[in-house]
Amino acid sequence: MTGLLLELPTDRNLLLFVFLSSVVGYNYAKYPDYFLKKIKLKKPKIITWISVFCAIGAVFFFFTLNLKAQIAVVVTGVLTLFYVFPLFNFRSLSGVKIYIVALCWVIFTLLIPVFQSGFEVNCDVILKCIQRFLLIIILILIFEIIDLKEDHPELKTVPQTIGIKNTKILGVFLLCLFYGIEFLVSSHKVSQFLPNGILAVIIILFLIFASEKKSKYYTTFWVESLPILWLLLSVWLRN
Repeated sequence: MTGLLLELPTDRNLLLFVFLSSVVGYNYAKYPDYFLKKIKLKKPKIITWISVFCAIGAVFFFFTLNLKAQIAVVVTGVLTLFYVFPLFNFRSLSGVKIYIVALCWVIFTLLIPVFQSGFEVNCDVILKCIQRFLLIIILILIFEIIDLKEDHPELKTVPQTIGIKNTKILGVFLLCLFYGIEFLVSSHKVSQFLPNGILAVIIILFLIFASEKKSKYYTTFWVESLPILWLLLSVWLRN
């Protein structure tokens, strides 16, 4: 999406690095007890070998990135480590989790490609960062509604704090901001008005029908796939 929106050159090394390091970071965040406390899992060997293989590949491709991109990677890596690190666990800090996740997404999927390509960090890039940050926050709100029964009260997620109805209203408001930012972007070589509009409508429907009773697949499959849909829409409807 970032390459398409900003017309950046395709960097296969960067794409491979982002993919491999994302797998490692996700496994570490998803199964912290396994990696930190050696708690047994159903398929530990698969998780271990996939993580090791991806870590080796990520380290190799890390050294193909320029200095700015590497610094951004380190910052994201530190945030990911602190996300589950026992001595300073961001997940246990009330209301912080959602912003850390969104910030990592922005750095990894937008700023690192910009730094690696040498593209100028101008006003449009900053607007795209804000837009991407809002989009991830909105998607996480849907996850938090679905996970309401399982989340510990001390997490103080948005639905726990303001209720499901108000969370949905907040999500719609943020979607309006997400779409409205597109009108502030000065360069529209790749117009996103229609793709973003369609995406916003689809997300609103997911917000409306989100509830604690929904299956996990509601988020882990359908909501997780929305960025892919966004890319497909953008490619299909690009001018």
